[in-house]
Amino acid sequence: CEDAFVRVARGVRRGDIAPEDAAAEFESVARGCEAKLEALVAKCADAFAPPDDDDDTRSSSDDATKKACDAAAAAMEMPCVDEPAGAMRALEAGAMSAETVARTLGESAVSCADAAAAAETACAL
Repeated sequence: CEDAFVRVARGVRRGDIAPEDAAAEFESVARGCEAKLEALVAKCADAFAPPDDDDDTRSSSDDATKKACDAAAAAMEMPCVDEPAGAMRALEAGAMSAETVARTLGESAVSCADAAAAAETACAL
């Protein structure tokens, strides 16, 4: 997503994309990024859920691991769901330009990937 935003911005600066066409290009990037982020969240939601374990004989180490995993999975919510959804609502309401939304979604994609990597590490058994 970040690369797609940069390609459009460079295209405008080089004159390959007319400034009046840039908004549509940025909106297209923003919509594509939103779809990619939604697919990532849907694909990864179960992957980061800690296993159900009703066994009362768990050690305190297991409890600490579960808490760390839960916290890491919860940390994915903001960059992977909340920020992209808010940016798209702002675009639809006309409160944010397509260029800003594309940039925001690109940054969210990077943050989401970082949060996913942290969750994968925290949840590894």
